[in-house]
Amino acid sequence: ASGTCTEIDFCDAENNDCDTNTEKCTRVTPTVGDKSRTCDCKVGYEISGGQSTCTPVNKCAGGTHMCHGITNDCEYTGPGAYKCMCAAGYTGTESSNAIAMCTEINACDANNGGCGMRSGGAGAAAATCTKTGS
Repeated sequence: ASGTCTEIDFCDAENNDCDTNTEKCTRVTPTVGDKSRTCDCKVGYEISGGQSTCTPVNKCAGGTHMCHGITNDCEYTGPGAYKCMCAAGYTGTESSNAIAMCTEINACDANNGGCGMRSGGAGAAAATCTKTGS
């Protein structure tokens, strides 16, 4: 009687001991050591600080995002992901994992520049608004 030997696939559902939430399993052939696989961090995860497990990357907290510091704010949206949004005083289109294109809001163009009264009275043809301060 002769038997047939097949190599165990350590990346299949039954034998995979990688953390499927944070790691991807890659088969290695021929077998190296006692297993024929490697566990590597998935995109958006990394091994950091002497840890042995993959942890989510927060590019906003780590300062490795592409958001422009003056016109954009960075918002963490998941492991390795973020979106750039226009900062207060700016308007434009938010963008995932890239700089948002924002322009400064002209306060005089919106809501009468924040002024409650106009000189010249209501309906005056030459009414003006002057706002001082910030």
